Amino acid sequence: MSDAKLNQIRNDEKMKAAIQVIEDMAERWPSNIVPRTAVPEFTGGLFSVGHLANCDSRREGPEGSFCVGRCRVYPVRGLVHWLIKRIVVKH
Repeated sequence: MSDAKLNQIRNDEKMKAAIQVIEDMAERWPSNIVPRTAVPEFTGGLFSVGHLANCDSRREGPEGSFCVGRCRVYPVRGLVHWLIKRIVVKH
């Protein structure tokens, strides 16, 4: 087996493991929505409130977000999909 093929297999395994971690976070979340202010807690500190606000202003934030009063919230599935799109696997 070539080194390139072996690296691809390892990266695929790492990608699957990373996706599983994100899916596990979503399963443990007690609601179907995540307020923007709770995104740091949901992601274990990976993303800040300000980063999400900036992404939203560029229309690059999680899909399906909406406001409840003055609070921006994200559906858990939309946030999970957004996080998965940002996974970069390094060997």
